[in-house]
Amino acid sequence: MKRHLTATLLIALLAIITTATMGSCSGSEPDPIPEPETLDRTILVYMVADNNLSYQYRADTLNIEKMEQAARDGSLNGGNLVIYYDGPFTSPELKIITRKETKTIKAYSEDESSLSINRIKQVLDDVKSLYPASQRGLVLWSHGTGWIDDTYSRSITSTYSFGQDNNSASGRATMKITSLAQALDGENFDFIYFDCCLMASVEVAYQLRTATKAIIASGTELPIEGMPYADNIPAMFEPDIDLEKIAQNTISFYADGKVPNLGCSITVIINEHILALAQATADIMRTGATPLSNYVRVPYFRRNIPSYTWDMADYIRALPVDPQLLDAWEEAFGRTVVYAGATPQSYGLDMSRHTGLGCFIPSVTTDSQGIRSIRWYNHRDLDWHRDVTSLNPSYHID
Repeated sequence: MKRHLTATLLIALLAIITTATMGSCSGSEPDPIPEPETLDRTILVYMVADNNLSYQYRADTLNIEKMEQAARDGSLNGGNLVIYYDGPFTSPELKIITRKETKTIKAYSEDESSLSINRIKQVLDDVKSLYPASQRGLVLWSHGTGWIDDTYSRSITSTYSFGQDNNSASGRATMKITSLAQALDGENFDFIYFDCCLMASVEVAYQLRTATKAIIASGTELPIEGMPYADNIPAMFEPDIDLEKIAQNTISFYADGKVPNLGCSITVIINEHILALAQATADIMRTGATPLSNYVRVPYFRRNIPSYTWDMADYIRALPVDPQLLDAWEEAFGRTVVYAGATPQSYGLDMSRHTGLGCFIPSVTTDSQGIRSIRWYNHRDLDWHRDVTSLNPSYHID
């Protein structure tokens, strides 16, 4: 009997201890930390670096190092960071940057320029095949001058439209914005970041309206250092991407004194609303309104370079038009340009009247014989000219 009671007491005691121990464990240890969700996102950096940005300034090497640093720090969150790199000393290559390594996954022939429509399409197809994703971003890295093409470089200044490839099979190559639009037609990127100068113009955004939902770009010149990749690669791979934060990172990089104080501007354009802006601008153009004779344009090129891009909103607001037309335009502009940041100065330009989006303003001149004319450059090749600017009867003089 005593042995039976002892066994019973022992069993009961063990049960109490077990229950107490289980209760203590469940109450003191935190819940398991869930694994971070792998981003279904691919960012392609298309680097056309066979030019002085590489062999004179080493901007390509420095930028790639910052990308690799961000990847090594675990900032990609399972997404894909891919680089198409065409530098001055190697054939073009497609590389993948991961937390562990940077690896070449494909080499390309130099028989075709990196600024050809075919080459861009080929690279985009390769990236979509190798790293398919529901969210896609594109960084375009090179020289840039916006909508004006290289045909006019000797009559105005050294222009590229987009890109400069000095070692292509045909020699020095550049790319018209109309050709870039053809290469990117229908891609519908979540965003395109132009890491080059002078690409935040309404002509560029409208030409790329089928290529991307949003554009981040500088309307003025951009210093050699370009985008702050150490800040913006992590921002581009955050689960909820914030395009305005990416733009603000760029402004902060140049405003805090870490780089030579040339300044810059940066704009976030929601390209899904560019058609509404085109319609509102076209309604104003149809009135025949032109700037008053005392209007002082806000240039986007520094003062020692002939300018063909000026601040769009400043220009439109100065036109003598019906307030209702202007109100409709302001509403469309506000939905299209959601961020317009600038340092106080940019390459000597006062940025206090900068509103974020450039445009061409035709100038009517009269020669000694009284003949009126407008120098259009290649503006008449653009969709914006066809659908908007050409509707102004005051510009029908040639």
